[in-house]
Amino acid sequence: MLLCDRTIVEAGTGKVSIIGTFDACSLKSLPGYTVPFTIYVVLIEGLIGHDYEIAVEFYDLNDNSRVSRNIGSRALWTERLSRISIAMPVAPILIGHPGGYDIVVLADDQEIDRQRLIVTYTPPA
Repeated sequence: MLLCDRTIVEAGTGKVSIIGTFDACSLKSLPGYTVPFTIYVVLIEGLIGHDYEIAVEFYDLNDNSRVSRNIGSRALWTERLSRISIAMPVAPILIGHPGGYDIVVLADDQEIDRQRLIVTYTPPA
């Protein structure tokens, strides 16, 4: 899983360009919102014929509380060796304080990946 500003899929080849990867962000006010971003994930080893609901949860590591949950997409496996690439847009998330936050991707409510996001506070000059 990668956190990025955006993804671009090349029309001719289907190649994906991942633009602006990050694992930290800085807010100018607290509470404040993150900018919208994209989660890019490649899924492997699904059950053939199973249609998975892909969700994203955002956790505050200060108290392990869930800050938000988004239903991102669906993934249907048609072949054993399939790889499914998903770019999930994430709307701005309200952040109450600086610190660590975990972004968790789930398939049918089972965790499949986790990425840490460090949020800092930088007051305007």
